[in-house]
Amino acid sequence: MAARQLTPHGADRKADLLEHAEALFLERGYDDTRMVDIAERAGVAKGLVYWYFENKEALFREIIADVRERLRGAMAAATAPVIDDPLAVIHAGVVEAVRFIAEHHRMFSLIRDVAGFSDAHAESAQLHAADTARVIAEGQRRGVIRTDDDPLVMAMFNSGVVTQAVAAIAAGTDVDTAAEAAARYVVRALR
Repeated sequence: MAARQLTPHGADRKADLLEHAEALFLERGYDDTRMVDIAERAGVAKGLVYWYFENKEALFREIIADVRERLRGAMAAATAPVIDDPLAVIHAGVVEAVRFIAEHHRMFSLIRDVAGFSDAHAESAQLHAADTARVIAEGQRRGVIRTDDDPLVMAMFNSGVVTQAVAAIAAGTDVDTAAEAAARYVVRALR
């Protein structure tokens, strides 16, 4: 389905539907949530949901993209004050990524676990790695990040540290403790 050009009201309505759908998917799971359930939760006709989303799969893919962009936005806001220092950007980005993923861990788990969406999950991971690789490459260019590994490879390992920090939180580690420890670990590994 081609992307529709939405009015500001239409964009707000679509965002509202995504919010209701995300809540239902978290409550019931992907398989037990129907488009009609989303319409009922949002207080709209089922046809309106289909006007915005071709089917449940398309809607869930939009949720994956929305979560990805919310994470990217949170990281951009967290790194804005230190944008001229690549290592500080990496540190602030890791801290925010750990905090954001921990706060939304149920949605990230759902995205990871629902069959048939591994391509969308992988696309998000690759986009985040590419964002980080650009910062690492700039740090290498400036001589503050080691140059013995490819920036993209280093960025992928950075993602692994974030994942492990979130696992530590699930096992009982305080969010701020895990986020700061992960950020320090990554920065030390990049120097």
